[in-house]
Amino acid sequence: MSKIIDKFDIRGSKTFRKRPEKCPYCECSSIHSVEILGAYEGALMWECDYCHAFLLRFTKRTTEKHLQKAKKLLIDVSNWEELWEQLPN
Repeated sequence: MSKIIDKFDIRGSKTFRKRPEKCPYCECSSIHSVEILGAYEGALMWECDYCHAFLLRFTKRTTEKHLQKAKKLLIDVSNWEELWEQLPN
């Protein structure tokens, strides 16, 4: 069975509960949080702005469990322009 987490360029298994000061691979200090709608409320992982490596916030197993939740979320993008003009619900 294919895992969703395998689609991300995650190197290693070290976890960073808080956003790291710098990327452990290229030492760039520009790291942003990655949030995935329907998977987890808040940052699920981190991404380096320079080398684009994804860094784990949780273990790979826990991250995969969260990503599996997002598979059940259906987003219909056909009417996004119409939704954009409406007030938030």
